[in-house]
Amino acid sequence: MLCTGEQMAKSSVSLLFLWCLVLSWICLSYTYPSDAEGALPLGDDEDRIPEGSGEEPVASNPMLFHSRCGRNMRVSRNGKSAHRKNNRAFGESAVLTNRPLQPGEVFEVWVDSGAEHIEHPRIGVTTQNPEIIHYPDYMNHLREGTWGWDVWPDEIYMDGEVINDRYTVGERNIQRGDRFGVSVKDNELHFHHNGRDMGAAASDVVGDLYAYLDLYWQLSNATIVN
Repeated sequence: MLCTGEQMAKSSVSLLFLWCLVLSWICLSYTYPSDAEGALPLGDDEDRIPEGSGEEPVASNPMLFHSRCGRNMRVSRNGKSAHRKNNRAFGESAVLTNRPLQPGEVFEVWVDSGAEHIEHPRIGVTTQNPEIIHYPDYMNHLREGTWGWDVWPDEIYMDGEVINDRYTVGERNIQRGDRFGVSVKDNELHFHHNGRDMGAAASDVVGDLYAYLDLYWQLSNATIVN
């Protein structure tokens, strides 16, 4: 029986459709190698730190200010800076970091002010989670899992109580542009001023420790420098 031109055209379209289905099935059936099996090696020009050099590679999760902060604070520059909304209002001007400190890691900030001298930066660590913390007026009012340095009176406090009322000598002349830092190593708390380790401030400091900064009095803004 002879096929008409219309029947032949329909048959050609059907064959073409079936051929497209076969090609699609072949493409979908092919699986690319996973990272564990057959993954391409990294380029030879990638910078690597030699083992045993004592240096740490650049963190994939950089230390930043958490977006959730005190009511008188605002975080900017993608978490690198924080400033007080109202310099005439005291309190509720604190902010925690976005992740806990690693052992030996220094959280360091550069502080600025509307005046030549600055008086009351507070810096420290806390086990309070930045996602759920109820910010107090001042961080030295927290009663659980919080250590800090109140720079101007030169006091170290723990859970709201002063444990050392003379941490350093001659550190009260604080200037605009000074840098302050905090670190914990071997469960020992250290504070830093302009890159200098001021010595052990407290021991038995354990837990997931978030760094914090509390801006007070004439302090208006701060930027993470490390």
